[in-house]
Amino acid sequence: MKNTIACFLLGGLIAIAMPAQQGGEIDGFIEPLRSDIRSEKIAVLTAAMALDEAEAGAFWPLQRDYERDLANINDDRLRMIRDFAEKWGSLSDDGAAAIAKDHFSIQERRLKLRKSTYKKMSKEIGSLAAARFIQIESAIQMLLDLQLTASLPLLE
Repeated sequence: MKNTIACFLLGGLIAIAMPAQQGGEIDGFIEPLRSDIRSEKIAVLTAAMALDEAEAGAFWPLQRDYERDLANINDDRLRMIRDFAEKWGSLSDDGAAAIAKDHFSIQERRLKLRKSTYKKMSKEIGSLAAARFIQIESAIQMLLDLQLTASLPLLE
């Protein structure tokens, strides 16, 4: 299981870091990479969640809704990163403030999405399974965030 998660994360880290490093040059690769990440994430969740048939029937539609909403948030994050990349080295105080504001907004939206997803899942599959999903999702997102953050230069 740990090897599956490690392989998933490695693929995800590369996929997320590449847009930040190469800007618009790889736009054509973003969706296929996201699709690969989603597929690997489904495999990790399937193994880690260990849901029975009834739980799975309730879980997967909620998880798909979560992924759709998370993709919208990640699109905004990608726009923020591209804006940062375009302005890197010549960023004004106002520009830096705007990036910080966008960053906080994205973090707040992600937390709000996790909370609402947990609430929905706990009603459908119980609090324990819902919390397990949040635990797995949080771990994946933290590792992806760490890799992405490490690939970005500090503001100048």
